[in-house]
Amino acid sequence: MVTHYCTSQRTDSPFWQDWQSRNIRPSLQTKLALYRSQGRLVRNDNELFGSNSWHAALSGVGMFPLGYGPVVDATNADENKQYFKNVSESLAHSVKQLLTHDEYLERLKTK
Repeated sequence: MVTHYCTSQRTDSPFWQDWQSRNIRPSLQTKLALYRSQGRLVRNDNELFGSNSWHAALSGVGMFPLGYGPVVDATNADENKQYFKNVSESLAHSVKQLLTHDEYLERLKTK
């Protein structure tokens, strides 16, 4: 992924210094600018990597959004808090139903 190389802050070798001086294609410049300013990831249909991959790659090189998109201000904060509370409770309940690591391994042995 070119993004990993062109967004790295490393300069400790000629390899990384070369990447710092390269021109980034306009579509990637736009993608990175939107992400930096609003946390938005605009994907084209033909892109190989999904949003999770982009978030992982960009956070891995220390790039985080400086702001957020204006649509966030149009949402109801109390409804959002309740929604995420419900999600958290649902996940906690689901996790309690799972086997422990040892229990899972023990079941594998008996099959």
